[in-house]
Amino acid sequence: MYCYLIENAERELGITPEKIVLVGDSAGANLAAALCILAIQRKYRIPTGILLAYGVFNMNKNDFTPSNLFSLDDGYMTYPFLKICHDSYF
Repeated sequence: MYCYLIENAERELGITPEKIVLVGDSAGANLAAALCILAIQRKYRIPTGILLAYGVFNMNKNDFTPSNLFSLDDGYMTYPFLKICHDSYF
């Protein structure tokens, strides 16, 4: 897969990508993280950098995360609402 992408970039765009940076927000952050893990597992070239924003990485229902703590004082993103989002994500 890696060689195919590099060959296409060289042929179609006229560039040789030396640095690859993945950026993801929300579900995109989860996808970017999963892609990095997959690259490591399959021994592909890993990205030069990764920028993840608002990804959900701890799916353990028993952990009380900082976002859960902040939700106790939040009138909009309340803990019950976050729990519904968490359960719906599954």
